[in-house]
Amino acid sequence: MKPGKAHLHVGISGWRYVPDKARFDEFLAQLPRAAAQALKLAHLPASPRQHL
Repeated sequence: MKPGKAHLHVGISGWRYVPDKARFDEFLAQLPRAAAQALKLAHLPASPRQHL
């Protein structure tokens, strides 16, 4: 399981159950970092799962 994915699940769950703007902004702010983390992991030469 990729750390970025776990990050996303936490953000989405938090936004779904606490639909306030601050939480949503926090979720949006974490998206680029989670995506970059997932991309970095996907491009590691040793990673067998590049297309997840």
